[in-house]
Amino acid sequence: MLEIADQKSVKGLGYIGGVMGPKEFTDSKSYVVQMLCSSKHKISYVEPTLVYGNGRNDIVFSSYKLSVLCELFS
Repeated sequence: MLEIADQKSVKGLGYIGGVMGPKEFTDSKSYVVQMLCSSKHKISYVEPTLVYGNGRNDIVFSSYKLSVLCELFS
């Protein structure tokens, strides 16, 4: 990513980090954010706590749906 940015004279980069998930996943995302921030490029990044979309049906998404439902009836 950084090599391509250097070759193409890109002024800024964006990245989606992660704060939820297996430790190996979050550690790798954190490492990339640190690497990008220490570069000479302008960096913008977000670290969403929950990402879901069409077709996601795991325990995290089920818990989220349940919490929304509970809030509606509280």
